[in-house]
Order: sequence, then structure tokens, then C-alpha cells
Amino acid sequence: MAELAAENHVAIEGRSLAQMAEEMELAQTLHLLRGDLAVALARVDDTILKSRASAYRTFLSFYRQLNGLAEDVTSVATKLEPVIDFFAQPSAKKSANTDKEAVATPAAPVTDAPKPQPAPEKVPA
Repeated sequence: MAELAAENHVAIEGRSLAQMAEEMELAQTLHLLRGDLAVALARVDDTILKSRASAYRTFLSFYRQLNGLAEDVTSVATKLEPVIDFFAQPSAKKSANTDKEAVATPAAPVTDAPKPQPAPEKVPA
């Protein structure tokens, strides 16, 4: 299109072939960046989930230790009561009581990230 317009001296007020070429180049650059960002965001989501899981495992380890200590230390037992009550609830109630931000949304695996499609090398004639 660009070559044909240039060969025939076609001009449009407020538009130029150079502007069209710049916009196509920007679109191509952003398209490639979009694919890279999708991969990066998937990795961030995976890392968030792994970190939360690791923190929860650590929390459970401390809970087990403190729960054993609570049998002998009344102050620990008293402070641990809310946690014990939480674990005593059915899981449907737990999910209703948790902070929505703390509930992770599974991310697509990195391998499912969209692959960037190459943009045309130049504007079609």
C-alpha cells in the first residue's frame, strides 16, 4: 500500500506514509514486548504461589511446635486459641473468612504464555 501510494503521489491530509510506518514499527515492538511480559507475569504469579505455599508450610511447623507448648504454658494456649478455632472450622467457612487478597489465583504455566507473532517486515504494498 505504501509503495503504491508513493508511486502515485497519493496524499491524505493529516496522514503520512512515514507516520504509518512508525505506527507499524511501534505495533511490532509492543507485540514482541507483550509476549515477554506475559512470560514474566506468569513467572511472577508462579513465584507468588510458591512463596505463599512455603510460608504456609513454615506457619504449620510453628503451629505444631506452639500447639505442643500450649499443653504446658497457659499464655501460649490462650494466644493460640484463634488459630486452633480457625483450623477447627470446615474448609468452606475458612475460605469465607480469609482475606481475598491472600487467596491466590492460579496462574497459567510459563509454557502456556502466548508466543509473539512476527509483524510484517514492512507495510504491505
